[in-house]
Amino acid sequence: MTNRNNKPKSLLLTSNLFIKLLNVFLVTLPLILPDLPQFEGKAMGARMIMYPAAGLLVPLIWYFISRKSPYPHLVDIIFVLPFIIDSGGNALNLYNTMPSFDRFAHLFNWLALTTALGSAVSVLNLNRKIIFSLTVGFGATTHILWEISEFAVMQMGASGLQLTYNDTIDDLILSLIG
Repeated sequence: MTNRNNKPKSLLLTSNLFIKLLNVFLVTLPLILPDLPQFEGKAMGARMIMYPAAGLLVPLIWYFISRKSPYPHLVDIIFVLPFIIDSGGNALNLYNTMPSFDRFAHLFNWLALTTALGSAVSVLNLNRKIIFSLTVGFGATTHILWEISEFAVMQMGASGLQLTYNDTIDDLILSLIG
Protein backbone atom coordinates (compact mmCIF):
# COMPACT_ATOMS: atom_id res chain seq x y z
CA MET A 1 0.00 0.00 0.00
CA THR A 2 1.38 3.41 -0.97
CA ASN A 3 1.35 6.43 1.24
CA ARG A 4 -0.91 9.16 -0.18
CA ASN A 5 1.30 11.87 1.35
CA ASN A 6 4.15 10.83 -0.94
CA LYS A 7 2.17 11.48 -4.14
CA PRO A 8 2.23 15.29 -3.90
CA LYS A 9 5.93 15.20 -3.00
CA SER A 10 6.64 12.85 -5.89
CA LEU A 11 4.63 15.04 -8.29
CA LEU A 12 6.51 18.15 -7.14
CA LEU A 13 9.87 16.39 -7.50
CA THR A 14 8.96 15.12 -10.98
CA SER A 15 7.66 18.55 -12.01
CA ASN A 16 10.78 20.22 -10.66
CA LEU A 17 13.07 17.86 -12.55
CA PHE A 18 11.03 18.38 -15.72
CA ILE A 19 11.26 22.18 -15.33
CA LYS A 20 15.04 21.97 -14.82
CA LEU A 21 15.48 19.78 -17.92
CA LEU A 22 13.21 22.02 -19.97
CA ASN A 23 15.27 25.04 -18.88
CA VAL A 24 18.48 23.36 -20.07
CA PHE A 25 16.87 22.12 -23.30
CA LEU A 26 15.51 25.55 -24.24
CA VAL A 27 18.84 27.30 -23.76
CA THR A 28 20.66 24.65 -25.80
CA LEU A 29 18.26 24.96 -28.77
CA PRO A 30 20.47 27.63 -30.41
CA LEU A 31 23.25 25.01 -30.48
CA ILE A 32 20.92 22.44 -32.00
CA LEU A 33 19.24 24.85 -34.45
CA PRO A 34 21.78 27.67 -34.89
CA ASP A 35 20.30 28.94 -38.17
CA LEU A 36 16.96 30.04 -36.71
CA PRO A 37 16.74 33.83 -37.04
CA GLN A 38 15.04 34.35 -33.67
CA PHE A 39 18.32 33.52 -31.91
CA GLU A 40 20.41 36.06 -33.82
CA GLY A 41 21.80 38.90 -31.73
CA LYS A 42 20.05 37.79 -28.55
CA ALA A 43 23.11 36.83 -26.47
CA MET A 44 22.04 33.20 -26.39
CA GLY A 45 25.52 32.14 -25.28
CA ALA A 46 25.17 34.16 -22.07
CA ARG A 47 21.70 32.70 -21.50
CA MET A 48 23.12 29.19 -21.99
CA ILE A 49 25.31 29.78 -18.96
CA MET A 50 23.15 32.04 -16.79
CA TYR A 51 19.78 30.32 -17.01
CA PRO A 52 20.89 26.84 -15.89
CA ALA A 53 23.06 28.53 -13.23
CA ALA A 54 19.95 30.37 -11.98
CA GLY A 55 18.23 26.99 -11.79
CA LEU A 56 20.85 25.96 -9.23
CA LEU A 57 20.25 28.95 -6.97
CA VAL A 58 17.35 27.56 -4.90
CA PRO A 59 18.98 24.13 -4.43
CA LEU A 60 22.23 25.75 -3.28
CA ILE A 61 20.51 28.13 -0.88
CA TRP A 62 18.46 25.27 0.53
CA TYR A 63 21.53 23.05 0.89
CA PHE A 64 23.64 25.63 2.69
CA ILE A 65 20.95 27.33 4.78
CA SER A 66 17.98 25.11 5.50
CA ARG A 67 18.48 21.54 4.37
CA LYS A 68 16.92 20.29 7.59
CA SER A 69 13.58 21.56 6.32
CA PRO A 70 11.76 19.91 3.41
CA TYR A 71 13.01 20.87 -0.03
CA PRO A 72 11.00 23.84 -1.43
CA HIS A 73 10.09 22.28 -4.78
CA LEU A 74 7.26 24.72 -5.47
CA VAL A 75 9.48 27.75 -4.78
CA ASP A 76 12.14 26.22 -7.03
CA ILE A 77 9.66 25.59 -9.84
CA ILE A 78 8.22 29.11 -9.65
CA PHE A 79 11.73 30.61 -9.55
CA VAL A 80 12.80 28.80 -12.75
CA LEU A 81 9.61 29.58 -14.72
CA PRO A 82 10.76 33.06 -15.86
CA PHE A 83 13.84 31.58 -17.50
CA ILE A 84 11.66 29.07 -19.33
CA ILE A 85 9.23 31.79 -20.42
CA ASP A 86 12.11 33.86 -21.82
CA SER A 87 13.88 30.95 -23.54
CA GLY A 88 10.61 29.49 -24.77
CA GLY A 89 9.56 32.90 -26.10
CA ASN A 90 12.79 33.07 -28.07
CA ALA A 91 12.56 29.46 -29.25
CA LEU A 92 9.00 29.98 -30.51
CA ASN A 93 9.94 33.39 -31.95
CA LEU A 94 7.24 35.06 -29.85
CA TYR A 95 9.29 38.18 -29.14
CA ASN A 96 9.42 38.89 -32.89
CA THR A 97 5.94 37.76 -33.90
CA MET A 98 3.80 38.88 -30.94
CA PRO A 99 4.50 42.48 -29.94
CA SER A 100 2.77 42.02 -26.58
CA PHE A 101 4.79 38.95 -25.58
CA ASP A 102 7.63 41.03 -24.10
CA ARG A 103 5.11 42.82 -21.90
CA PHE A 104 3.55 39.55 -20.79
CA ALA A 105 7.00 38.14 -20.05
CA HIS A 106 8.02 41.08 -17.87
CA LEU A 107 4.75 41.08 -15.95
CA PHE A 108 4.62 37.31 -15.43
CA ASN A 109 8.33 36.75 -14.86
CA TRP A 110 8.64 39.25 -12.05
CA LEU A 111 5.37 38.06 -10.57
CA ALA A 112 6.90 34.57 -10.48
CA LEU A 113 10.26 35.72 -9.10
CA THR A 114 8.71 37.80 -6.34
CA THR A 115 6.22 35.05 -5.52
CA ALA A 116 9.08 32.59 -5.16
CA LEU A 117 10.96 34.92 -2.84
CA GLY A 118 7.84 35.85 -0.88
CA SER A 119 7.01 32.16 -0.42
CA ALA A 120 10.56 31.38 0.66
CA VAL A 121 10.75 34.15 3.27
CA SER A 122 7.19 33.67 4.53
CA VAL A 123 8.33 30.63 6.52
CA LEU A 124 10.54 32.95 8.61
CA ASN A 125 7.46 34.29 10.43
CA LEU A 126 8.35 37.89 9.69
CA ASN A 127 5.89 40.76 9.79
CA ARG A 128 3.88 40.95 6.56
CA LYS A 129 5.12 44.48 5.89
CA ILE A 130 8.70 43.24 6.09
CA ILE A 131 7.96 40.34 3.73
CA PHE A 132 6.23 42.76 1.32
CA SER A 133 9.17 45.18 1.49
CA LEU A 134 11.72 42.41 0.93
CA THR A 135 9.72 41.06 -1.99
CA VAL A 136 9.23 44.43 -3.71
CA GLY A 137 12.88 45.34 -3.08
CA PHE A 138 14.02 42.01 -4.52
CA GLY A 139 11.78 42.42 -7.56
CA ALA A 140 12.91 45.97 -8.24
CA THR A 141 16.58 45.17 -7.72
CA THR A 142 16.59 42.07 -9.88
CA HIS A 143 14.77 43.87 -12.66
CA ILE A 144 17.15 46.82 -12.59
CA LEU A 145 20.04 44.33 -12.77
CA TRP A 146 18.26 42.62 -15.70
CA GLU A 147 17.96 45.89 -17.60
CA ILE A 148 21.62 46.71 -16.86
CA SER A 149 22.65 43.30 -18.21
CA GLU A 150 20.54 43.83 -21.36
CA PHE A 151 22.23 47.19 -21.85
CA ALA A 152 25.68 45.66 -21.33
CA VAL A 153 24.92 42.89 -23.83
CA MET A 154 23.71 45.46 -26.33
CA GLN A 155 26.91 47.48 -25.83
CA MET A 156 28.93 44.34 -26.56
CA GLY A 157 27.26 44.06 -29.96
CA ALA A 158 24.02 42.10 -29.54
CA SER A 159 21.67 43.45 -32.19
CA GLY A 160 18.46 41.48 -31.74
CA LEU A 161 17.30 42.95 -28.45
CA GLN A 162 15.66 46.06 -29.96
CA LEU A 163 16.15 48.04 -26.77
CA THR A 164 14.78 51.56 -26.61
CA TYR A 165 14.18 53.97 -23.76
CA ASN A 166 10.41 53.38 -24.08
CA ASP A 167 10.95 49.61 -23.98
CA THR A 168 13.08 49.88 -20.84
CA ILE A 169 10.52 52.09 -19.05
CA ASP A 170 7.66 49.78 -20.12
CA ASP A 171 9.67 46.81 -18.83
CA LEU A 172 10.33 48.52 -15.50
CA ILE A 173 6.65 49.41 -15.05
CA LEU A 174 5.37 45.93 -15.92
CA SER A 175 7.97 44.19 -13.79
CA LEU A 176 7.17 46.40 -10.81
CA ILE A 177 3.47 45.62 -11.22
CA GLY A 178 4.36 41.93 -11.43
